[in-house]
Amino acid sequence: VYDICFLHGCDRPTIAVLSQSTKQEMNVSTHTFDLQKREMIDGPWTLTNIDPGASTLVPVPPPLCGVLCVGEQSITYQRYICSPVVSCLRRRCVVSSCFCSLPALLFVAPC
Repeated sequence: VYDICFLHGCDRPTIAVLSQSTKQEMNVSTHTFDLQKREMIDGPWTLTNIDPGASTLVPVPPPLCGVLCVGEQSITYQRYICSPVVSCLRRRCVVSSCFCSLPALLFVAPC
């Protein structure tokens, strides 16, 4: 596991987990918590085979919600409403050192 974050705007407490599979592929998976039963449930979505240099998950606050996955060569945005929506920004090199959240806005600050 490389990074974990809680997601905004979900009906139940939901986390996104950035991890590496046994096939050496980077994946983002989500898990919800059923507080009544005190258990963790897989889903609602999984993003597989993302940027191999991915290292950071950034939760996106409302009204957009979702998560940014920051890698060496791409920044991927994933959100879940009725179906997953993915958009990807690709550059030759993306090096991020920090991020900060401002009221209703999110900025990723490259070096």
